[in-house]
Amino acid sequence: MLIGTSGIVAAGIGAAAFSGTAAAGVETGLFGIDETYEIDSQSGRLSSLTVENICVIATWQNFDHPVDSVEWTLETSLDGDEPVEIGTASVDELEPAYSNESGVTAKMDDVDLVAVFGQEAFEVESDELYDGTDVTEEFDLVFTLPVVVTDVQGNSLEESVSGDTDLGITNLGASVSGGGTGELSDEDESGDEYDSD
Repeated sequence: MLIGTSGIVAAGIGAAAFSGTAAAGVETGLFGIDETYEIDSQSGRLSSLTVENICVIATWQNFDHPVDSVEWTLETSLDGDEPVEIGTASVDELEPAYSNESGVTAKMDDVDLVAVFGQEAFEVESDELYDGTDVTEEFDLVFTLPVVVTDVQGNSLEESVSGDTDLGITNLGASVSGGGTGELSDEDESGDEYDSD
C-alpha cells in the first residue's frame, strides 16, 4: 500500500523590477514555499506530494517599448540533480505599459512531485524498521522560477527567483504487542462413581 499522502503549499512568489534599459536596475524576489516539511509514513512510501495553490507575479519598469507578454516556468530539482520543469503560466494581451510596478499575476496547476520524480525518489527503507526504530531521511527540493517579460517589439528580459524546502520523511518503526483473555469454568464431582447396584 502507498501511505503518507501529503501536500506542499506555494505561499507566494515575488519577482520584482524588470528593465529594458542599461541604466535601470533589476531586483529579484523569491519563490515562497515551506522552508521545512515533515512527513510520517507507515510504509516509507508516498502516494503523492503536491505543490498546490501556486501563484506567480512579475513586475517591470523602464522598458523602451510597452510590454506585450509575461511567461513563467517553474522548475524543481531534487537533491542537487538537474531541474525538471513542473509548471508554466503566461499572460498576454496586456494593457500597454513601459512599467508596471504593481505587477501582473497568474496561476499554475497543482503538480504531484511523486508523479514527476517517481515513487522511488522519496522512498525511505532500512533494516532497522522491524525493531521499532523510526528511520528519517532528508531530501532537498529547490524550486526555480524563471520569468520572461517581452515587449511589443520582441525584446525580452529574463529573471529567475528561487526557494527551497528541507523535506524530511520518517518511516515509522514497526512494533507488535500481544495479549488475550480467557475464562475458567468448573464442574463439581457428583459422587455417582461411588454408587453400588
